[in-house]
Amino acid sequence: MKLQPLARLDMETIRAWRNEVQNTLRTPYMLTQEMQREYYDNVICNRGSTTRYWAFVEPVLYEASGEEWPEHELMGYGGLESIEWENSRGEISLLINPDKRHEGLGREAVAMILEQAFSYLNLNSVHGECYASGPVPFWQKIVAEYDAFHTWLPATKFWKGKYHQSYYFTFERGEK
Repeated sequence: MKLQPLARLDMETIRAWRNEVQNTLRTPYMLTQEMQREYYDNVICNRGSTTRYWAFVEPVLYEASGEEWPEHELMGYGGLESIEWENSRGEISLLINPDKRHEGLGREAVAMILEQAFSYLNLNSVHGECYASGPVPFWQKIVAEYDAFHTWLPATKFWKGKYHQSYYFTFERGEK
């Protein structure tokens, strides 16, 4: 798997994935195509943004009329948001293709995001929050692997009529 910039063509696939897992997101509503396009144009393509996202792809070769050309399959997307340049920190975000989960891609994507954060964006810490209504066991494994700080925060996500706690964690440069 490799990391590359998000393309406009990836955004509709990502929108569909996001709309399926609202229990894991801060955004409490489904996104429309127009909302997703506006986000891509105004946030992803804005060099001054405090958000940096990437596509995680696998190369695929397609054959047509005897010719081959390289393409890719979108395995997931993720990155850093709410980057505080003055405090040298940001928040990790990750979404893996639902058909590709439990294949180790999430672990690989987290490593790529942290490499970007610490080696290229000069951040000192990356924090994250996973609602109890989301994939907490995944993040607990990653946090244990990096020996990162973690704790539980009460009543952080309202979903299906009740408040859920969240698993909060912070990776620091030099861990692992």
